[in-house]
Amino acid sequence: MRLFTRYLGRRLFSAFGASLALFSLIIFTGDVFDKMNALASTKAGLWVITQFLWLDVPYWAVRVVPMATLLATLITVTQFTQSGEWLAVQAAGVPEKEFWRPLLACSALIALMCFAAQETVLPLCYARSQILWQTQIRPSPNWAGQTYDDITLLAGPDETVEAEVFRPSAGEIDRPLLTRVGEETTELDAKTAAWDAKRGTWMFYDGVERTLSGDQVAAEKPFSEIDSGLRLPPQSLVPRSQDPEDMSLREILSYMRRAAYLGDNRLRLAAAAWGKTAFPFTNIILCALGIPLALRLRRAPKSISFGAAMAVGFFYFWMIQVGQDMGRGGLVPPMLAAWLPNLIFGAGAAWWFNRELR
Repeated sequence: MRLFTRYLGRRLFSAFGASLALFSLIIFTGDVFDKMNALASTKAGLWVITQFLWLDVPYWAVRVVPMATLLATLITVTQFTQSGEWLAVQAAGVPEKEFWRPLLACSALIALMCFAAQETVLPLCYARSQILWQTQIRPSPNWAGQTYDDITLLAGPDETVEAEVFRPSAGEIDRPLLTRVGEETTELDAKTAAWDAKRGTWMFYDGVERTLSGDQVAAEKPFSEIDSGLRLPPQSLVPRSQDPEDMSLREILSYMRRAAYLGDNRLRLAAAAWGKTAFPFTNIILCALGIPLALRLRRAPKSISFGAAMAVGFFYFWMIQVGQDMGRGGLVPPMLAAWLPNLIFGAGAAWWFNRELR
């Protein structure tokens, strides 16, 4: 790695860290104020509220990474031009496009980190925050006391529970059939099941444990009582559509195979899957757009750069949201809906970049 590449990379990442913290704080504060009435009236303790707020931080941080990349690019390029380093590079005969390649390489690295966070930290934190919100901060009255008959419950990416009767408020299931699909398929077919709050698991009673080979029963063993290994509490098993925000791309693709069987909308899931694929690339596109924009704003104060990053970033996100809505509604194919904003902004960034730096 050349000395100049490391030098430019340090300056960009330093500005990126500050920009990410600033945008995350702004969006997070707005979200807290939006939920303030619910947080002020909840019976949940301070520790639960604190957990919920902290678990929301990764969600907003990942969402504003592209805007932080754009602002960091504007700051880095503006500092280079105002300090005279830009003129020095031109005087040395270095091609302008070669000069900005390290910034694009750094934006690609940020995109990779964004995708990694989107697939690991974000789904876990978001899922946990939603559980706290729905069960302790604003518990939903819809599931309490309601009974579900002849229903299939989603217990995990490869787990389903077929139930004759499901009573969430009592933590009871009549005629449960728990199926796990993996290298081998196993079933727990029982007369009843009950949620054991002390052990945090579902106990199955008076049934049979089966191992299947294809459509044939390979082994079968009766039991009077067994720990099913199912750790989801009753409220988490209540039938509802899975939120793609608390799933990784791999989990969405796995869930899509069961969506029709469980009555979920495959278009909604396809739009979310393509959206998770397209979103990290916004970092590279906004960096490429930010370089010529910064050269135009080279003498402008930082407040102008911040305003430009906010305007461009929010307009980009508005287009992404519109595309997602169109994909979910079936107006356009989900892949096109997810990638169209990138294609439009990418074409604009490439044209402007080549025009300013030719």
